[in-house]
Amino acid sequence: MNKKEKLAAFEGINVEVLAGIKKNKEISKLFLRGMTYKEIASQYGLTSNRIGQILDRQARRAIFYKKLLNDQDYQTLVQYYIDKMKRGEPIIIGSEVNDKMNHMMAVNEARLRITAKEGKEVSKPSGKEQQ
Repeated sequence: MNKKEKLAAFEGINVEVLAGIKKNKEISKLFLRGMTYKEIASQYGLTSNRIGQILDRQARRAIFYKKLLNDQDYQTLVQYYIDKMKRGEPIIIGSEVNDKMNHMMAVNEARLRITAKEGKEVSKPSGKEQQ
């Protein structure tokens, strides 16, 4: 996958939603900010080839995620995890789950949606502040 294809794959999504470890998400963010493979590699002590492999995998996940956005089953799964988080229930995704990647991304997306909603509620002025 070339640079343009990777950039297109990440376009319009928050890389925090994607499955994968935090380091790979950070690498994706650096790439999106315009850093070269070599610059990212030196920061993480990896080779440029390894950075390319990580970004390829994250870009494939981004493409997969974009397809899920229009999938009603996925949106239902996200809502299930949002409800579960609001109730304070633990979330355990076992190895027996067939579509583990979907579940992991749904959990990430549920967290982001809750955080975004809380941020909007916090930023709303109260009635007393408006007077």
